[in-house]
Amino acid sequence: MVETLLTARSAFNESSTLQTQLAQLTVLTQESAQYISRLRQLQDDYALLRDLSDQQESTTGVSLERYRQGYTTINRLLENILRMSELGAELEGTSQQTVGSLRQLNQNISQLKDGIETSRLIPFRNLTLRARAILRDLTNRYGKPVHLDIKGEQVELDAGVVQQLEPALLHLLRNAYDHGIETTDERLNQGKPVQATIAIALERRGNLYRLVLQDDGRGIDGQKIGQMAERQGFALTQTHTAADLLAVLCQPGFSSRSAVSEVSGRGVGMDVVAEQIANIGGHLHLKTQWGQGTTFIIEIPAPQLLVPCILLQVGERTIALPTDDVLETMMAGAIQIQPPATDQQYWQMTTERGTATGYALATFWQQSLTALAETAICIRTRTSTPKSSAEVWLLADDLLGQEELLIQPLPHPLVSPVGLLGVSLQPDGRLLSVLDPVALADAFTTGQPVAMPSQEEGASISRSDAAQTILVVDDAALMRRRLESSLNTYGYVTFTCSDGQEAWQWLQANGAPDLMITDVEMPHMDGFTLIDRCRQSDMNMPILVVSSRLSEEWGKEAERLGANDYLNKGFSTPELVNRVKACLER
Repeated sequence: MVETLLTARSAFNESSTLQTQLAQLTVLTQESAQYISRLRQLQDDYALLRDLSDQQESTTGVSLERYRQGYTTINRLLENILRMSELGAELEGTSQQTVGSLRQLNQNISQLKDGIETSRLIPFRNLTLRARAILRDLTNRYGKPVHLDIKGEQVELDAGVVQQLEPALLHLLRNAYDHGIETTDERLNQGKPVQATIAIALERRGNLYRLVLQDDGRGIDGQKIGQMAERQGFALTQTHTAADLLAVLCQPGFSSRSAVSEVSGRGVGMDVVAEQIANIGGHLHLKTQWGQGTTFIIEIPAPQLLVPCILLQVGERTIALPTDDVLETMMAGAIQIQPPATDQQYWQMTTERGTATGYALATFWQQSLTALAETAICIRTRTSTPKSSAEVWLLADDLLGQEELLIQPLPHPLVSPVGLLGVSLQPDGRLLSVLDPVALADAFTTGQPVAMPSQEEGASISRSDAAQTILVVDDAALMRRRLESSLNTYGYVTFTCSDGQEAWQWLQANGAPDLMITDVEMPHMDGFTLIDRCRQSDMNMPILVVSSRLSEEWGKEAERLGANDYLNKGFSTPELVNRVKACLER
């Protein structure tokens, strides 16, 4: 149905173009007819003069015959041009009728699509009613008081998705009550309220549904889980990151309890939950903090439905933002705006609501914006974290309109940068980038790096089989940009991370690059730890350490851990490229 609607819209676009071309053809033929009429008048005048001259010299009638031949030729040409003009007018009328028919077809298909979608959509409330009943029963049976806080019950889901999502959500709910929530005495000893809280929130983010289940219980002890997995002989035992911990928990047969529980697992492990979510094309994420609680995040793709979006002009690009995440749009002239300082990228936006932070969408492509026209468009959105939800302004050059788009995720092996929901194919064949304003707000406010897609609209940074890939790890943004710029000039494909922890997560998701360049002194995880972890995990790619430390001991330590070369940050570009080539040749 959606494909049919898009086909009709494409035909509508083509017929509109045809109508414009036919109108131009009609104008041109009319002008040509006028020129030929003028030419015939000129020939008449010229022939009259020649005829008078010929009568004085001879009476053969040759000039008169030539005049008649020329007159006949031009007259036939004029008739053809007039017919072309009539034909163009007829085609223009036919084209107008076609446009009207296609417009009506578009409306009819839209109504039919809405009717079909409405018949298949059910509110999330239908699923949460059972969740409330289960938690109420658990509270009555086991005596741990829990308050269930649910948001997004009005959000509508496809009936098939709800059917497949229900067992996974209820399993996680039972797990939260059984494993996560402490006893009353334990909560009192920790200074927590006697009544625990389990929060369930559902929201639609473009072409994704994001379901969050969060408890304020004891959290998950990653070290303990790793030790249990090792004792039981499982293949995955490392729990350094949340992704590693989730992978351990989702191994078939793994359980943190020695006996089957009647409340949560009942013999069914997290591997079944992960499989159920994967079957509907979703992804499961985990966040946990010992003593504070655990959060499970389920992201599932929405059915192939059209998403209302606003179209924006950002530099030479046209992009789209889902309207559900747009709280307000204003022109820059109506807001008091303070440009960013030299070492900052955020703007100060002051309205009647107060002062908030603004970010230029141009920075998504690593382009700077130093001035803002009064006619520029400012889009107010929010961050996703409920406890620290804040309003953020996103800045664009112009507002082009609103349209319903079919959003397609980037195909494998392309890697979507932070904030890119996907692309939408336009009737004229262009790919339109669709950005997630909430994800961008989260990334901007937390300082998370926002990757830059390639120069072609709708494309993103991806690993290339032809070019050699280099992972650049450095907490200094200027150094990352310098390394990236220098290496890209010589044909290398670069990826950047701001510290060792982010780089380790990137390596887990994408595998080893052809070369890794890393700094040593970085927050969260330093370069030495990153190198050691890579070598312990049998990642054999060459590693070049780039550091400001001149001490010989630092170079020896890097070599001992497995680095192939050590370069001081006072390097020149030729020196960097030579070191990179030498490492890659090894």
